[in-house]
Parts: sequence; C-alpha cells; structure tokens
Amino acid sequence: MRALFSRILLSLTLAVAATAPSGPAEAKAKPAAAKGAKKPAKGEKKADKKADKKAAKSDKKAAKSDKKAAKSDKKVAKSDKKVAKKKPRPAPGVMGDLTKDGKPNVQSRQGIVIDLDTDEVLWARQADVVRPIASVSKLLAAIVVLEKSIDLDAKQTMSDVDERVGRRGAHSRLLRGYTLTNRDLLHAAMLGSDNRAVSAMGRSVGLDSAAFAAAMTQKARDMGLKHTRFGDPTGLNSQNVSTAREVVEMLRYALKNETLASILRTHEYTAKFTSGKAPKARAGEIVYRSTNRTLRGSPYKIYGGKTGYTDPAKYCFVVAGELDAGRRVGMAFLNGAGELTRFGDFRRVAAYLKQHPPLMIARPLDEVEVTEAVGAVLYKDPETAAAAAEGEAPAAEEPAEVGGAAPAASKGRAGGDREPADEDAPR
Repeated sequence: MRALFSRILLSLTLAVAATAPSGPAEAKAKPAAAKGAKKPAKGEKKADKKADKKAAKSDKKAAKSDKKAAKSDKKVAKSDKKVAKKKPRPAPGVMGDLTKDGKPNVQSRQGIVIDLDTDEVLWARQADVVRPIASVSKLLAAIVVLEKSIDLDAKQTMSDVDERVGRRGAHSRLLRGYTLTNRDLLHAAMLGSDNRAVSAMGRSVGLDSAAFAAAMTQKARDMGLKHTRFGDPTGLNSQNVSTAREVVEMLRYALKNETLASILRTHEYTAKFTSGKAPKARAGEIVYRSTNRTLRGSPYKIYGGKTGYTDPAKYCFVVAGELDAGRRVGMAFLNGAGELTRFGDFRRVAAYLKQHPPLMIARPLDEVEVTEAVGAVLYKDPETAAAAAEGEAPAAEEPAEVGGAAPAASKGRAGGDREPADEDAPR
C-alpha cells in the first residue's frame, strides 16, 4: 500500500515538472509577455473607438455646413431672380423720373404743362384747383405798375410803410432810408422776391397796399383769369389765390412785356442804393440772384419764371421755356413739399417730353373739379368760398387727388419767398 502511494506521488511530480518553465527567467517572461499583450489590445480598441466618434462628428458637421450652404445658394438664386425681374431703382435720395404707368413722376400736388404754340395740355393734375400762390403774385404786381407807366429811372426811398407791408415775409435787404431806382426795385421783386420792393413800386404809381391788390385782381379779370384774386400785392396774404392753369397764363402775359421778360430771364443783377442825406450820404450795392434755379445750368432755353413760398401755399413755381426740337412749353407746379421739388418736377417733365415728343400725357381734364380756396382751405364751389371770405363758411372739404397722390408738405418759413442760400449780403 505504501509502495503504491509512492508510485502515484512520483508520477504527479514528473507531470508538474514537465509543464513548469525551464528556468526563473522564462517563468518571469511569460507572465510579462501575456500582460504586455493584453495592454496594446485594450489601448488600440479605445483609440479606434475615439477616432470613429470624432470622424462621425466631423461628418455630421460637414453635412450640416453643406446643407446651410445649399440653403444660402438657393436664397441668393431666388434674390437674383427677383432683382432681374424688377426695374432698377434710383439711388437713395434720388427721385425716379417716371411713375409705374410711365408718366412723369411729378411730386407737386397741383400742376399743368401746356404747349405754348398749340395750347395742348401735355400733363395736368388738379390744374383748376384754386390754391394760394405766394410770391408768384408778384408777376401781376409787376404787370400792373408797368402798365401804369412807372418811371423806371425815377428814385424811391424805402419807408416804414414798406417795412410794415413786408413784415411777415422773408428777410429784406432794402432798409428804411435806402434810395433806389424803380428799375432796381423791379429787379429786386422779380429776382429776389423782395416784398418791400413791391410796396415801394406801388407807392411810385400812387397805390397803397389795398389799392394795389384791387388793381391786380381787376387786371386778372381783364385777362380772363376767373379764379385769380389778390388780398395784397406781395403774396404774403393767403387770399392771393389762382390755379395752375391760370398761373401759366399769367406768366405768358408777363413775357409779352419786353422789359419784364428781360428781367425774368436774368440770373443776376446788382442794385445800387444811396443812404442818408448829402454830404454824409453813402453808396452801396446789393447783388440779387434769381430764385428761379432753372436759369442756372439748365440745358434748356428758359424764357422766365417766378417762384413762391408761404406756409399755406407751400412751394410754387411757374416757368416757360424751349425744350428740345424747339417745343415751347409753360409749366406750373403748386403746393410742393420741398424747396427743390418744383425744380425737380420741371426736370422730370422736360426729360419725359424729350423722350416722348409726340405723345399727350395728360389725364382727362373732366376728372378735375374746379374748386375755390380761401387761404390753404379748399372748397368745391365758389359760393362756399365767397362765404368763407365773409367768415361764414362750413368745414372745408378735402379735394380729390387726380394723377396720383403727392407727398405731404413739409413745414417751412412763416411766409415769403427767399433767394438762394449763396446770396451775397448788402455791401
């Protein structure tokens, strides 16, 4: 039994010896190798997983960017298509010359354009609406004094009466005590729109302010201007009213007078004055530049014109001239919102007529109701207007727009026209 046990123990010992490492070094190496083999496998797997995750994230980001770029390209293409369909717009601050229906883009609320040779109405908007006309009134004032045979070489001294007449108007450089010829005063009234000059001319022919206005109204009646009347000779009174159509006739009549026609096409004039009594009298000069800007730099031959402004009338302008191909036209623009609007309206109409010389561009005149006005308030019948003059009129009615609405008028000076900003001071 003991021999059998010994034999089994020997067999087990030999078996263990066969599987054990041959030496200490080999025994150490194998566990180390096994351990080392496990570490690289684990690290590589982790790195691969991280790289795959990063790549997936990058692909997702790229796809998102591509989608955004495609959307942007689509938007740009749509915008380009939209722009291609639209007509080019004018630059900011520049008014387009034409309306959507291809007519002159006139901004003044009332106006008319007439062929002076054929009397054909080429364009009209509320041409028979009665409106305050401000200093355009001075055309009739000049006609009245010239037809009363005013002595243009006679001298007149500015007085406190002249100061009172022009008190509510623009600044005047004709000071009390200045002595000038009536010729100088006529230039001051037409070019510089000086209110005191008008009063002084009236005194030269024996007319005070009220008598002067009455004479102007009567002259308008004699000329067949049924809707034109005057409350004062300067235009400061809002009772000085007319229509765009009648204002053109007023200018046409004025241009028949050679003296007045010459002054109305003059751009600049130097008036000479004396002040004080001899031997201490001093002499001086006042340079007047026309408020009619079309006389400066216009490509057209301008026969003459007159501007006007008061708060009720807004910006007004009447002008006559020769356009391309010798076409003679008269234009009137009333109730403009800005100081330069009236001159822009002239340019826009002239440019249109250059491109469309044979076409008539007016809207039917039977669409326009003749209205009467007292100040800046419009009424649709003369009887109501007459009642308003007596202070018995009902609430005013708004006139209907014909030919498209114009922008609302802006606030301005209290009354009276003025000369250009580059006007020289008296010297």
